[in-house]
Amino acid sequence: MTPVKTAVLRFLDDDSTLISRWQLLDYTWLLARADVRQEKPGKDAELGAQFRASDRWLAVYENKLLERSAKLPAPQYAEYILDRLSVKPTLSPAEVANWKLVLDNRSAMRREKQYDLVGKVERCRCKELVPNLEALAADVRLEPSLRGAAIVALHAMDKDPQREVVYADCISEKPKFSKDVHLTLGEYKAAEVGRALLKLLESPQEEVRDSAAGRLVDFGWALKADELKAALARWLASDHTPHEREFVGTPQLLGALAIASPDMALQFIKDIILAAPADEHGYNFLRRTAFSLLVCIESPVALKLINDSLSSPNEEVRGEVANALGYSWHSGRPEEPPKEEVADPRKRHMKGTNRIPGKFYPKLLQLYKFDPSNKVRVEARRALILITGVGNGTWSATQVQEKQWLSEWETWWQKNRSRFEEY
Repeated sequence: MTPVKTAVLRFLDDDSTLISRWQLLDYTWLLARADVRQEKPGKDAELGAQFRASDRWLAVYENKLLERSAKLPAPQYAEYILDRLSVKPTLSPAEVANWKLVLDNRSAMRREKQYDLVGKVERCRCKELVPNLEALAADVRLEPSLRGAAIVALHAMDKDPQREVVYADCISEKPKFSKDVHLTLGEYKAAEVGRALLKLLESPQEEVRDSAAGRLVDFGWALKADELKAALARWLASDHTPHEREFVGTPQLLGALAIASPDMALQFIKDIILAAPADEHGYNFLRRTAFSLLVCIESPVALKLINDSLSSPNEEVRGEVANALGYSWHSGRPEEPPKEEVADPRKRHMKGTNRIPGKFYPKLLQLYKFDPSNKVRVEARRALILITGVGNGTWSATQVQEKQWLSEWETWWQKNRSRFEEY
C-alpha cells in the first residue's frame, strides 16, 4: 500500500472526519489512482479503471460520512446534506425528508450556506414541498435572494402567494428582489409597474434612475406608445450627463417604444443615428442600440435609413449597421411571423428578422469586398458569417480561407436571392 493511500484511508476512517461530498470525490480519486497504478492496466483501460475504482470507494465512504453527520445538531446536519439535495420533480420519501430538514433549519444556517441554498431552491419542482417553500417565501428574516428563489420555484408550480409583495418591490426605489423574481408578475399589474418606473426615471438619485431603467426593459411593453414617446422626449431634454443619457433610460425607453409603435420610434432612431457623436475610440453605444432596433423594423422609412447608412461617408456608421444586420439575422424569428402574439411578457422584446438582412445581403458583400475601411470589412465579414454559417467560429482567417469563404458566400446568395429580392 502506497504512503498516499495509507494517509488518505487513515483520514477517512477517523470518526471525527466530516468533509463535503466534493472533497470526498477528490479523496476517492486519489485512492482510485493508487489502486489502478498498483494493478498497472494498459493505457486504454487506465481512465475507465480509475472511474470504476473511484465509484467503489465513494460508495463505501459516502455512507460512513452520512452516518457520522447524522449525529450532528440539526442546523449543522442541514448544512452538511445541502449539496446532496435533489431538484428532480419527483423525490423519494428520504429526499423529501432531507429537503424539509434543510428548509426547517434555514434561519439557523450560516449566511454563506443560505446563499448556497438559493440555486437549489430556485430549481425545486417537488409539489410535496410547496408548503415549505411558501413558508420560505414569506420569511422576512431571510436573505432576499433565498426568499426570491422560493418565489420563483412556486411560480413555476403555478403558485404566487407573494405576488403583492413582489409587485411592491418591483415599483420601489431600491428593490431587494432580482429580475427573475420580478418577472414572475407576468402581466399582473404590468401597466402600473411600467408607469411607476417612468416616475422613478425622474428621481434626483442616479442609482434609482439606473435601477428603474433596468426594470423598464421587462415592463415597458405594457405602456402605451404615447406615454413612452412623452417619457423619451422628457428624458432626452433633461440635463442628465451624456454618459447617463447614452446608457441609462434612452435605450430602454426607445426599445419599448419600438415595440409599441415602430413609426414613432423611427424618428428618434433617425435623430440618434445622424447626431450621436462617437467616443475617442469611435464607439457609440446609443447609436448601436438604435441600429439594432432599426434593422428589426419592417417599413419603407426604416429600409431607406438602413440603405443610406450602408452608404454613409462615416465608416463607424457603415460598420455599425453591418454589425446590426448580422445579429438581427442571428437572433431572427422565422420569416413568417406567428399568427398569435406571444403571451409571455419576457419574450416581448424587439425580435430580429431574417428578411431585412437578406434584402441587404448584396450590400454586405460589397462592403466586404470593396470598402476602404478595414473596420467596416471586418463587421461585414462577421455579418456574412452569421447569416450563412460559412466560417462560423473563425473570426480570423488566412487569405486562402477568406477567398474560399467569399466563393461560398456568393453561392449562398445565388441559392437564396429569390427569397429576399422581392421584399
